[in-house]
Amino acid sequence: MKHSIIMEFSTPYAHSQNGVAECGMRTIIERTHCLLADSGLSPLLWADAASFSIYTGNLIPSAHHPGHIPAEKWMNKCQDVLHLHPFGCTAYAKILEEIGASKLAP
Repeated sequence: MKHSIIMEFSTPYAHSQNGVAECGMRTIIERTHCLLADSGLSPLLWADAASFSIYTGNLIPSAHHPGHIPAEKWMNKCQDVLHLHPFGCTAYAKILEEIGASKLAP
């Protein structure tokens, strides 16, 4: 029984019984609220804010691996953060010439 799996049952649809998952979800929601409030963007962009929150959360050390970044442990290489920009900053899309945009197109 040293390496066996211990089954722990919970009540169906009672998510609050899984404390680890609930703590993680609460952290993501709180980060998402902060990103939207700080940027002044519409709450309709909550999915992008949550995605950014999770992505940047994987670039900071965690309690499970102090001194190591989760993305570095996963990919086995040093992570570069120079590509990061503030959430909600102005960005422009580049339309490639192969797509067929003319000089007079917006």
